[in-house]
Amino acid sequence: MGKKSKTPKKKTSTPPASTNEEENNMNKETYEALNRLSLALNDLDDKIESTTLSHYRHLTNEVSEAHKMMTSGAELIKATSTKYTLVGKVDVAEGAKLTQDLRKGAELVSTGVLVLFDSSIGASRSYRAHAKQSARGVIASLMRLVQCFLDGSALPANAAELRDGNTIGAQRTGAVWEACDGMVKVPKGNRAAMRRELLTWVVECNETMQQFQDTVEPDGNDDDDNANDENYDCFSDDDDQYTSLVINIVTAYLALLEMFSRHIECNSQKLVNVQEKLFL
Repeated sequence: MGKKSKTPKKKTSTPPASTNEEENNMNKETYEALNRLSLALNDLDDKIESTTLSHYRHLTNEVSEAHKMMTSGAELIKATSTKYTLVGKVDVAEGAKLTQDLRKGAELVSTGVLVLFDSSIGASRSYRAHAKQSARGVIASLMRLVQCFLDGSALPANAAELRDGNTIGAQRTGAVWEACDGMVKVPKGNRAAMRRELLTWVVECNETMQQFQDTVEPDGNDDDDNANDENYDCFSDDDDQYTSLVINIVTAYLALLEMFSRHIECNSQKLVNVQEKLFL
């Protein structure tokens, strides 16, 4: 009997290595572009009031367009980030293609902020500060999202982890959503920005006053309630936790804060009326 001829085995084709490199390059390019935008926003000076206000209640066309760019960019990022995470966990190559939309949204947000910082626009310091802070939050959260796919920490190691294990991508996406919601809620115009800053100061002032008031006049009922708790640990038997010098300093600061708070309440409406008359 003759020997049977062996049929040659078919060679299995391996996917080209350039595919993964292309995916990483797209994510890397997006990350580097976002980093450049972050540095550009960080260099903007929002501490000095160096412009003449162009509007107060009614927005100019330039300010409206800038705000529209910021909100539309945030909405694009919010919508694309979810698809980027879901698709990227299944197919990194397809997910990386969505980075173009992420970059477009980030560029819209940054461009809107840069327009507000133009001296000819007439945006107030508080308006520019709110816009810059929110935009930096959006870019930073987006960079963290892209980074977790760039280093592979968001990619599932197996089928079980794909189903219910790795949640890093979802967590980073949630942070992006929160930042984008904050971008959409940026006060529109000088009037809204000034009022929000003023109210923020009032809230912080009241919270500090309450803390100082509790220090000067502590409530003994809390200690009695805690004493009945088995899990409560008393680290000090001394009732006088603060020296008389500290109490005197806190009392003086408390009086100053109360005077400052009353001054804000009395003059805030007058200030609003004066500003409205100036921009009629």
